[in-house]
Amino acid sequence: MVKKNKRSIEGIGLIIFAFAMIIFLSGCENGVDRNTIYIAAAGPESRMEGEFKNGIKMAEEEIEQTGYLDGKSIQVDYYDDKRDLTTGIKIAQNIAEQKYKYSAVIGHWNASINIPAAPIYNNAGLLAMTPMVSSPDLTIPAKEYIFRMVPTDSDEARKMAVYAAEKNLWNIAICYTDSDYGTGLCDEFEKACDETGVNIIDSHADFINKAEFEQQYEKWKALDIDAVFIADSLPYAVDLVNMIREKDAVIPILSAGGFSFDDVVALAGKNSSNIAYAALYYPELELDSLREFNSKYKSLYGTEPASFLASKGYECVWLIADAIKHTGSKASGEIADYLHSMEPWQGVFNSFNFKENGDPDGIDLFIVEVKDGTYTYISSLDLQISTAC
Repeated sequence: MVKKNKRSIEGIGLIIFAFAMIIFLSGCENGVDRNTIYIAAAGPESRMEGEFKNGIKMAEEEIEQTGYLDGKSIQVDYYDDKRDLTTGIKIAQNIAEQKYKYSAVIGHWNASINIPAAPIYNNAGLLAMTPMVSSPDLTIPAKEYIFRMVPTDSDEARKMAVYAAEKNLWNIAICYTDSDYGTGLCDEFEKACDETGVNIIDSHADFINKAEFEQQYEKWKALDIDAVFIADSLPYAVDLVNMIREKDAVIPILSAGGFSFDDVVALAGKNSSNIAYAALYYPELELDSLREFNSKYKSLYGTEPASFLASKGYECVWLIADAIKHTGSKASGEIADYLHSMEPWQGVFNSFNFKENGDPDGIDLFIVEVKDGTYTYISSLDLQISTAC
């Protein structure tokens, strides 16, 4: 009977384990699969769930099924910042520490988080593409790795100031939320109104209670206001809409892109009449790219998207993938360099590229008028197309 040496067996086992690890690490480094492009998506779960995530998944599947990245796939990891600054900054720091893993970040959604998070990503050399934040402060000063997918507050404010003048709404009161988005949009609208000759009668931040609002509203009526501009986003602004409508059922209410995130009629009901706001899309534009996107989305999810959120998730992923395809690299620096210099790229609604500071160039803004349950989309002040909701 042959006696086996225990140490020899253990040595053989270690050799086998080491060999297995070499094979494993040849495809993975630091737990990262070299055939996978990793993207972090950061924002409030309540916003990322639904159409936005559907658009991301749609892009992931198309890229893998078509072999667009030569066998590489896209994996998006989601981080919920809960619309909370402290949580958002911790997430930004966590993602930045994993720059060896991630090629890009899609996020955040709130200016109050995105603006302080941007230097964290930029200093780490990690590309960050915000899908929604419109505050000009995000890209002032310009940062090499920071891009946005939407026009700025100044673009939207100018559009709404011109609209107010065309509609003879010369005296306007502003209600703004005390946040980076609210105060920034308020400032931009005031500047735009000054340029167009529209008078800002008063600007007021968050109301403490209904009694304070009613007192302020009586002051506005005494000053003969023609409209109220709300510098806030839905669904948070719906309470203010309802308070205004309790005082005046027909006075025009104006706003910007923050009103295009949700269905105004569904949220405000009969109080939604005589509301106008800037928006990024018109759902029945005669565009091949839009028809193709809606058809693919419907085949996957059973219905066409109800907002532009799906298209933004889809475009963010495809833009990053397109940059990787053209550069042959998943490194943030090379992706950023490509985005800064790329030719106009056809998205779902627009063909656009990026300005030197990372802002998009070529994105059209529409004005949406809501009245009696109908949305009227205005691409220019003399072209109107209506669609019942």
